[in-house]
This record gives sequence, structure tokens and C-alpha cells, in this order.
Amino acid sequence: MKEAPAPVEVPATDSATRLRNRNRLLDATAGLLSAGEPLKRLSISRIVDSAGMSRAAFYLHFRSKETLIRALAEREISSWIAFATPTLDRSTVSRTALRKLAVRIIEVYRAHCGVLSGIIELAEYDEETRRAWRETMHSIAQRFEAALRVWRPELPEAEAAILARVIAWAGERFLHQEVRDAGTDHDELLTGALTELVWKLAQA
Repeated sequence: MKEAPAPVEVPATDSATRLRNRNRLLDATAGLLSAGEPLKRLSISRIVDSAGMSRAAFYLHFRSKETLIRALAEREISSWIAFATPTLDRSTVSRTALRKLAVRIIEVYRAHCGVLSGIIELAEYDEETRRAWRETMHSIAQRFEAALRVWRPELPEAEAAILARVIAWAGERFLHQEVRDAGTDHDELLTGALTELVWKLAQA
């Protein structure tokens, strides 16, 4: 039986079409990772097949698999920052507000743990991804640093910056090691632990 020719896309001529095609590739990759596809074995061919696009179309948007993964990380974290911002922008913070944020963080991480675990895995052996992931975590730390300067104005700037990095990186390790493998019946303990981590650093 003759093999069907690979699909060929007309190069995008407007920004909306380019964005749709770029998101198709990102969504396809996220779906494969969420389904348990190991990142090391995830090829560009597998990604474009899942997206229903051609290899040539892939290279219109990304130089490599690594650049796609970094773009996926930025998209995941930008959504996190969007829902965290209302809490972090408050002039004061309560345990209740932090708990609600912790619940949301755990829900989002569990829903996207295949993607985020894949990014963290790639950062272990790919220098470009490691730098990009550190920049991503730095952007999260900056949001916490700005909040800490409001919540705890007595803190020296350098100490606020260090505490913010502790929150960001401790949270990343906690989610990566605990949430992805835990069942939802364990969420109450996980939520409490994440809440207390931020609360104590924000109030000490």
C-alpha cells in the first residue's frame, strides 16, 4: 500500500495564523508529555505527526525541540503568574489567601506535571534549557520578592531576594517530587505544607 504523502502547510502569512500553528505544536507536545511520552525519546517527527503538521512547518516556528520545550515552559509559567498575581499583589496576605493559591498551584501542577517534569528533566542535561528554566524560576522569584517587600517592609532588599528564591526553588522541588506521584487524597497535606512554607517566610 502506497504511503500517504506528508501534510504540507502553506506558510503562515499573518500573525494570527502563525500563532495558531505555533500553539498547535506546543499543544501537541504538551499532550504527548502528559500522556507519558519520555522527553528524551520525543522526536520532532512524533511532534509534527501529532500536530498534523509537516517538519518544514515546525522549523518555521522553532529551531529545535529544545527551543520548543523552552517556549512551552514560558507558556506554562505565564499562566501560573497570571493566577498568582492577584494574591501576590495584595498589600497584606492571609493564610486563607495563600491556601487558596496553594490549592490552585497543586491543581495546575498535577494537570500539567507531564509537561513540567519533562522540562525539568531536559534542564538536567541541556545547557540552554537549564539557563531558560533558571530564568523562568527567576521570574517567579521576582514576583515573590515584590510581594515580600510589601508584606515585610523591614526586610533588607538582599534578604527579601534570597527568601523569594527559597520560596520559588523549594516550591519547584516540592511540586516535582511530591505532587506528581501523590494521589488526590493526599492533597490536603500537600496544600497545608505549601501554605505554611510561604506563610512562615512571609511573616517571620
